[in-house]
Formats: sequence, structure tokens, C-alpha cells
Amino acid sequence: MNVAFVAPVIWLISTDRLFNPDFVNRWEWLSRPENLNNVATFVIVGAVLIVGWGIIDSSIKAYRNRH
Repeated sequence: MNVAFVAPVIWLISTDRLFNPDFVNRWEWLSRPENLNNVATFVIVGAVLIVGWGIIDSSIKAYRNRH
């Protein structure tokens, strides 16, 4: 389920479709391409880390329950 959630988020943010253009234009600092790229990178890395942590945590718990 985690991968099914994060895959579309990564695709949307990497193709500049996650944020509404009106929202981006409202914030002066976000409308600069380098800042928008930084936000996109932060969102991608954060999403991957959170999903990775969830997968690892679930795997450890499943392993401990078997033994």
C-alpha cells in the first residue's frame, strides 16, 4: 500500500503536477524554478524515506512475530 501511494506522488511532483499553478504563483519564493525544484526534491526524498521506514519496520515486526 505504501508503494501504491508514493509512486503517484513521486510522478506528480517530478512532472510539476502536484501543486496547483495558482498556488505556486501565489508564493513568490516558490514560483522561482530553483526553489520549486528544492521543494520537489524534499518531497520525493521525504516520501521515499517514510515509505522505506514503514516497509522496514513492518518487516522487522513480522520477523519478530515468527521467532
